[in-house]
Amino acid sequence: MRARDNVPTWIIGESYATLPAVTTAIKLPSDDPVGLILVSPQSVPVSQATKITRPTFVLYHVLDPAQSAASVFANLTSAPVKKVLGLSGGNGASCGEADGYHTFSGDDAEFAAAIAGFIDNYNNAFTLNYEGLWWAAPAGSESGWGINFAHQGDTIFASWFTYDLTGKGLWLVMTAPKTAPNTYSGALYTTTGPVFNAAPFNPAQVTATQVGNGTLTFNDANDGDFTYTVNGIAQNKAITRQVFGRLPNCATATGSLAVATNYQDLWWAAPAGSESGWGINLTHQGDMIFATWFTYDVDHSPMWLVVTAPKTAPGVYSGTLYRTTGPAFNALPFNPANVLPAAVGSATFTFIDGNAANFAYTVNGVSQNKPITREIFNPPGTICQ
Repeated sequence: MRARDNVPTWIIGESYATLPAVTTAIKLPSDDPVGLILVSPQSVPVSQATKITRPTFVLYHVLDPAQSAASVFANLTSAPVKKVLGLSGGNGASCGEADGYHTFSGDDAEFAAAIAGFIDNYNNAFTLNYEGLWWAAPAGSESGWGINFAHQGDTIFASWFTYDLTGKGLWLVMTAPKTAPNTYSGALYTTTGPVFNAAPFNPAQVTATQVGNGTLTFNDANDGDFTYTVNGIAQNKAITRQVFGRLPNCATATGSLAVATNYQDLWWAAPAGSESGWGINLTHQGDMIFATWFTYDVDHSPMWLVVTAPKTAPGVYSGTLYRTTGPAFNALPFNPANVLPAAVGSATFTFIDGNAANFAYTVNGVSQNKPITREIFNPPGTICQ
């Protein structure tokens, strides 16, 4: 059915079918667009419930004594989306059961509306979202460069941090709309602008120059290819996600970004657009944020710095800022042993909510503080959890 219609599949298990439905959801390939609906559920072992990584809806009747909805729902700790709902209508007529409330007797309309409503709301949760930090495959083979994807709707904004022909840090950006299934393409730009500590930072002084083109082709949720031409040099890189903690699930936002507790996204100065021309990508896995800051050196040339920032207090992440030199973007082979990081300062992110934060940093003795917010280029944006 999926091959024919290209739509998500929802597994629905009621009563005695609870465990078979759960087992099927767990055993199917993780990349399959499958959701789970448990109706009047029987108990599910904790070891099984915690393995469910699908959007899951638990539906029960509040007058049904033969269901375990509360305990099942409480153990859905790995489900990216979960909801529990108790219905109260119907008449409890037998309908072949000891208690008709177990089968929602006389409550057909409310029952159907609840399930259809959940499916309608969360079908979009299965659209693959590639947001996050990627690097060369196999993982670690070319440590020292990477590419960040901010994926909103059918557009990826890519920020590639690498090195120029002299070994100096170089960053390029690409707005890549979807051009074919699992394929995103666009023009690559390099940018010059005001020095990182300019106050005020004048976005009118930012100049972008096209240097080539790039195409991203994804094989699945975690693997792909990056094909590019830069100043006439054409190459292809197999890429994969960079994993240093628990990977979040990212999807089109269905509510306010302010309620997010995972901060993975592309951020820039607040208010939005006030300092267009620089940004910072936050990759948030577990209690760790890896940040890539794209800004400008004292000579106005591109400069990027990185920080691995563990959680140091509620809503606060801090670490050491590094600047790096390494092999040119077109080096074959790219030798990670030639990548040389140098500590240049520190950075602290303090989150007010899921869409507002303060970025405090010191670079080479210069200290500043910037209010930052998510960069939304395709509303409503993306939320990770």
